[in-house]
Amino acid sequence: MISCANHDYVEIACMYNFEVKLVLKNSRIVKGKALQTTYNENREECIVLKTEIGSEKIVLEQVASLEAVRENPHFGKINFG
Repeated sequence: MISCANHDYVEIACMYNFEVKLVLKNSRIVKGKALQTTYNENREECIVLKTEIGSEKIVLEQVASLEAVRENPHFGKINFG
């Protein structure tokens, strides 16, 4: 489970449909527009990104960092630790 503070940043990204870059714990990088949070078939909480290849669900527990692609007043880069 991710911290409440980090979850707030995910929700902000989705609320404003920010373009974000996620770095996953396995070093994979995923870029796209944050759309919403949801659950996958395993009941894991995910962020849905609209990427170049379509919508992709990313399990939040796999995220190492969340970075806004464009400057905004809410956040820049958040490390999930």
